[in-house]
Amino acid sequence: MIDDIRAKFLPRFVASARERLERASKLIADGANAAPSIAADLHTIAGEASIMGLHDVATMARDGERALRIVGGIDDPTIVMTLYKLWRRIDELAPPQRRSG
Repeated sequence: MIDDIRAKFLPRFVASARERLERASKLIADGANAAPSIAADLHTIAGEASIMGLHDVATMARDGERALRIVGGIDDPTIVMTLYKLWRRIDELAPPQRRSG
């Protein structure tokens, strides 16, 4: 059952997670008070990953969400590292497509 769910929804999950992580990166780069928004996106990633049985991804996202809510900001370097590790794990699930030309 989980394999069927993954086969059907993994590409959509990966695309959505990448969009959420890209948005987080932009918010961090802009220096915005983005912790609540990023925490909400991580919460969504964790839920979707759990449904698909991607427990390691769900755990990473929950850890990041928890850290953001505890710290209340994005100044903690462990938060940025958690986002980076999560992004790398998402890329392992489906490597980004290279654009030609």
